[in-house]
Amino acid sequence: MGNLFSQSFFASGILVDEEVVFDGWYPQSVITVTKIGLFCREAPAGAAAQVDILIAGAEQTKIATLTAGSQFELTDITDLNVAAGSRVGFKIKQPGSASAGSDMTITLYFKKQAIATIP
Repeated sequence: MGNLFSQSFFASGILVDEEVVFDGWYPQSVITVTKIGLFCREAPAGAAAQVDILIAGAEQTKIATLTAGSQFELTDITDLNVAAGSRVGFKIKQPGSASAGSDMTITLYFKKQAIATIP
């Protein structure tokens, strides 16, 4: 696998426990997800916000965490290989406790095979 890429997704409004906030990105080639970044305009309070990645609607237990009181955090995950054309999405696993985070941007960091150049 070669170069590092990113793709961002936006979930508007207040985070809701167990809500699927996006489900419909189809990578055009095999990718390996290595990190997930979370940003909330309004930080979660009382407990961290947590998000899991979905592949074809199934949870992958690759949990990204945004610490309570923080607006941005990057989570390293164990590499997750995703086949070309697989449906990728995200599910809120914990929105915060005293106050849920809101207006979340989820950034997926991944590697994919470099495109061969023609001499």
